[in-house]
Amino acid sequence: MMLKELPWFLNNFTELWRSGGLERRLVVVVKGLPGARKTLGVCRILRQVKGLVVFAEPRRKLRGWLAETLRDMGYEVFEFRAKDEFPECPLSGWRAPSSSNPLSEWVYYLRACMQARVSGKCPDPCPFKRQVEEFLGFSGQVIATTHGLALLALLLRSVDVLVFDEGEEVAGCISGVEIPESIVEELEKSPDRVDRLIAKKVRKRFYFEGGMYYMPFTTLRVPCLVVLSATWTDEFNAVLRGVNDAWVYVEKRVRGLEPDLVLRCPCKLTDDRIDEWRGEVVETIVEACRRFRGTVGVVGRDKEFSMEVYGALRSKGLDAYYDPDNPSLRRAREARITILTVGDRLFRGLSIDRDLVFATYQHHPSSRIRLHPSIIFRLQVEGVSVGRFWRRLTDAMNVQAMFRFIRVHGKRHVVACLDSRAFDALEYFLPQYLYRCTVREVQGVGEVLKYI
Repeated sequence: MMLKELPWFLNNFTELWRSGGLERRLVVVVKGLPGARKTLGVCRILRQVKGLVVFAEPRRKLRGWLAETLRDMGYEVFEFRAKDEFPECPLSGWRAPSSSNPLSEWVYYLRACMQARVSGKCPDPCPFKRQVEEFLGFSGQVIATTHGLALLALLLRSVDVLVFDEGEEVAGCISGVEIPESIVEELEKSPDRVDRLIAKKVRKRFYFEGGMYYMPFTTLRVPCLVVLSATWTDEFNAVLRGVNDAWVYVEKRVRGLEPDLVLRCPCKLTDDRIDEWRGEVVETIVEACRRFRGTVGVVGRDKEFSMEVYGALRSKGLDAYYDPDNPSLRRAREARITILTVGDRLFRGLSIDRDLVFATYQHHPSSRIRLHPSIIFRLQVEGVSVGRFWRRLTDAMNVQAMFRFIRVHGKRHVVACLDSRAFDALEYFLPQYLYRCTVREVQGVGEVLKYI
């Protein structure tokens, strides 16, 4: 299907859903290269879509860009912000004791806020809760927010269309939502309407097990779910698939795509080879940066490796940018040599174009798997192993990190995959990209220098 045909499907399904004539959900997967303007394309067609739209981005900077873009297009937009974006609140920097999920943390914050107001330490009215009241009364068309707060929006209001950018993160986004029953009971007794409303919604919409409330995947049972992704694959379908869902796939193509040069290194990393390989890679990157006059990007295997590359470059008098703790997009763009580690905050959703890219593979061990039991059950029903699913998520992260560095498709980049798994991940997710590229096999890491 073409993207311009999408509004007809969205409106048709939404109206049937509202009238009770349709129980199944429409799932639309918009797939295309990073930088193919998938987000902008969907923004343009939202004008033709009836009903309330929640548009979720993976990062706040992207949410801000999205809200500004939509307003420039003439939309009425509500920008749903996180609690720590209200500096006037004494609890703006507060962190939940045992939660990494934004929605769970927000519920913990409600209890802390309620306690602070009772003791007179928090202003009345609470600035964040005032935002929630404004959200409940919003009569415009689009709510721009982040992934975690999109779940809160779905909990509080009926939504017609949910747009989820960087859609492969949806499984992890819901997996961490768990709320103790004791907090729900405290919120039910609060004098604040927002607290009581949240407690009521959690009781009604979440399922209870072992003293905890968990967010079910039925939360995403909106009439129309639109997923934007460069790395969507069948394994991810298994997480979202419902019994009667209607699936539509939309490909967003790039015009005037300049074919990149991709260098494939055949080495497979084993425990007895890793130290030798790391030494070769660092030496190759340093020498390439010394010879090459254009901009360079390095996708680090892990923070230790990234620091090793950074130190080696600095020792040769080469100025590189790497800051895993407090990354700056501006400085990353301004530097001639930029290093990212897969998993760093800077690696998703934002563009840092480079002429030459070195890609290594970041492996996330199985011990880091933390998926909700309902996701694991769904994968088992679909016949997809949890290990394979996690491997695909890891592959997707690697490919997305690499594409932070090659976003301008009108110019030619050189991409050096310095191990076979980095290339395999690229080949699995974006074969159409490699089909347009010039691919060269190299016999070893050192041979990469011949092509640059």
